Amino acid sequence: MKTAVPPASLARQAAAALAALEQVYDADPAGWRQTGTPALKPRRGIYAARDGKKLLKDDQHGKCAYCETRFVHSSPGDVEHYRPKAGYRQSAAGPVLGPGYYWLAYEWRNLLFACEDCNRIRKRQLFPLRNDPAGRARSHHHDLAQEVPLLLNPATGPDPERHLTFVEEVATAGTPEGHASLDAYELNRRALLDDRRERLRSLQSIEMLARLFEFDPPIVDLERLILQYGSEEKLSWHIAQARLTYRSAAFDSAEYAGMVRANFPLLPTV
Repeated sequence: MKTAVPPASLARQAAAALAALEQVYDADPAGWRQTGTPALKPRRGIYAARDGKKLLKDDQHGKCAYCETRFVHSSPGDVEHYRPKAGYRQSAAGPVLGPGYYWLAYEWRNLLFACEDCNRIRKRQLFPLRNDPAGRARSHHHDLAQEVPLLLNPATGPDPERHLTFVEEVATAGTPEGHASLDAYELNRRALLDDRRERLRSLQSIEMLARLFEFDPPIVDLERLILQYGSEEKLSWHIAQARLTYRSAAFDSAEYAGMVRANFPLLPTV
């Protein structure tokens, strides 16, 4: 769940910085909307300030908003704009059109924490609409409510499980929004499939221990398990660890929670 109140630095600086961008645009609206025109330049030090990035990271439990990989141990990650700030594409092969959603550069609801792979390599300026070009908001004078985006917004959009699910580790789409998001973020790229498969197999391997006493009589020979683990105390410790890991695997804070929920639908989510 995204924190509703923006961080202090953004709240303090955004209004003046936004007014400056709008003034630059209004000086030459037609020029800024030409294909190939250099983008309006929002100030990264404002939208990606340290306190804002930390809050996004905490809200998302250190996971990428798009692929749910927890990557902060190996990469700092990006403050990503759901609606791209500096030009947009309707399709991956289409041209970058200006000026982008510059007026949302400092909008807290438009900011996400994302891995560099999803943000810089996959999505980039892609932002397809169902009703492009007629419904596209091209400046701060237009109404965003007229847009019908195809990409899911992980922070503020509808329940993603309505649009995306998983068959084992493979992401599958059930709606146009699901298909567009799966393709834009390449949610079935090789590295993700490998990581999700490893997570799935790990949970499957501890499921028996975690659920050992849910069945009467037990589905395994307890005496054999005690011999296998060396003592009743050691078996009890392994059961406790398995339960802790298994029962929290579908929490929002867990890596690849969407995949886990699809494969283990009875697990608690909170």
